[in-house]
Amino acid sequence: GAPPFRRDKQPGRPRVLFFGGSSVRAGSKLPLDQEFPARVQRELGHRGIDIEARNLGRPAMDSVTIHQLVEHTGPLQPDVAVLYLGHNDIGNISMQGRYGSLASSTLVRAQALASHTQLYSTLRDLTKPPVVLQRLHGADRLTPEQLAAAEADFGANLRAIVSTLQGQGAAVVLVTPVSNWTTWPPASPDCMDVLPKGTTGFGKSYQIHVERISKKALDDGLAAHPDCTDLRFARGLKAWRRGDREAALPDLRFARLHDPTPVRATP
Repeated sequence: GAPPFRRDKQPGRPRVLFFGGSSVRAGSKLPLDQEFPARVQRELGHRGIDIEARNLGRPAMDSVTIHQLVEHTGPLQPDVAVLYLGHNDIGNISMQGRYGSLASSTLVRAQALASHTQLYSTLRDLTKPPVVLQRLHGADRLTPEQLAAAEADFGANLRAIVSTLQGQGAAVVLVTPVSNWTTWPPASPDCMDVLPKGTTGFGKSYQIHVERISKKALDDGLAAHPDCTDLRFARGLKAWRRGDREAALPDLRFARLHDPTPVRATP
């Protein structure tokens, strides 16, 4: 757990607040003292710079919830604020489409609570199918208008967050979120049935073996299925690996924006 948080500051020791979603706190499943705010504090300490790092991140936090949070951080007298956000602003909109109703959100919360019990885990493992596929088709995908609105809202929220923190006397550090679009395939199959046999599989997650797909197979598949996320990801990654980033980026961006995994949905 976190050490006790003292509101009063030690003289000469800057207080650094870290804000973000699961990339900042709990997403790595590491102990708090192994997550990156604590590691920043230790690394700076090795260089003779003593800071007090406080991790205020939480899973699923986006620019809306962080904006609400920073309204209450003035009494903490931050000297520096580090903002690592953006992943969840589009990802949460996608989640709301699936879990936005009262019934579905209640069910998800109940499942999350029950998942900590041995009985639930045993029953789940006995009854669940080997692979659960989640697909984003048609209306489930975000429209260009929704994406544009999300990006505009993110920009407005980010400016308000920075302004609020600066008003509290903090220097603000904006960290560009990492997007794993060249290492993570789509989190769930979109159209795996159109990929050549033997080029997909499941380990801990859905996998696309790009090296097994020929350029002709990709071209033929995309001619028939131009909006197939899996094919677009495969073509983009092949182009990226051969050094043609100009050709790769449109396909990788398409795959990222049509993937329900927030970590790949950076504005």
